[in-house]
Amino acid sequence: MGTTPTMDLHTPRWHILKIRGGSEKKMTRDLRAAGFEVMLPVRKTIRLWSDRKKQVEDPLFKGYAFICLGEARRAEVFQVDRKLSYLRLDGKACTLRENEVALLQYLSLGTEEDITVQYGRLGPGTCVEVLEGPFTGQVGLVRGTGTQT
Repeated sequence: MGTTPTMDLHTPRWHILKIRGGSEKKMTRDLRAAGFEVMLPVRKTIRLWSDRKKQVEDPLFKGYAFICLGEARRAEVFQVDRKLSYLRLDGKACTLRENEVALLQYLSLGTEEDITVQYGRLGPGTCVEVLEGPFTGQVGLVRGTGTQT
């Protein structure tokens, strides 16, 4: 994630919108209806009720959506809903890099492909790198093993 560099006011960039939690889907529909290109990555989950199960799509990032527009159109978003805001860092609007957009677009497809994690004895604090799949090249630290000891 970077901050908006000095560029043409009409060059579209992907910005991060902060949305009231629970209204991500409705707000995304409203923004699309207003002519904006909006991305809302979702994950499929199973909700259980006492009498049934249902597969639902929940936003992957609660309270956030992604919108592609030029600097000249940024204020138009507030005509859809005045409660929206842009994620900012040091006073500047945050934008996404091309590889981050590609990953979010992949995640937005709602694929049900399983991701298999193979590991030996990885303990907390071990540095890992993803070698295959949608997160190829991502690096991180193991926070826990996922099992109770």
